[in-house]
Amino acid sequence: MRKPVALLIFWMLNCIILYVASVIFPQSYELGTYRISELSSAIFAGFSWTALVWIGKQILKRFGVKLAKEKERVVYYYIPANFIALWLISRFSYFFGFGIVSFWWALLLGVAAAFLQFGVWRLVKKGK
Repeated sequence: MRKPVALLIFWMLNCIILYVASVIFPQSYELGTYRISELSSAIFAGFSWTALVWIGKQILKRFGVKLAKEKERVVYYYIPANFIALWLISRFSYFFGFGIVSFWWALLLGVAAAFLQFGVWRLVKKGK
């Protein structure tokens, strides 16, 4: 699959994850500010999240880090990368319009997102 298509798929998935998390747990995740609507916030924060994870992946490749097994990639890269990206985006909630109550909620969303992303990736690879 081409990288732009994969990037677009994960961007849409991350937007949906952010929106659903804010609907299911409104006391823990906040989308939008007085300037940015919920939808715009989900789109912008979802793109930023996707970009940070993809940049992190390129950095690991640059340093020669290779995780051969799919499960290793989920546990040793995608969970920490999602957590760090979500935490960074939430720290700059004024710009991205996405806020989190505590880092535990960022970790929870990062773990859930990593497994959802893994599942979607496997489906996309099957359809290839």
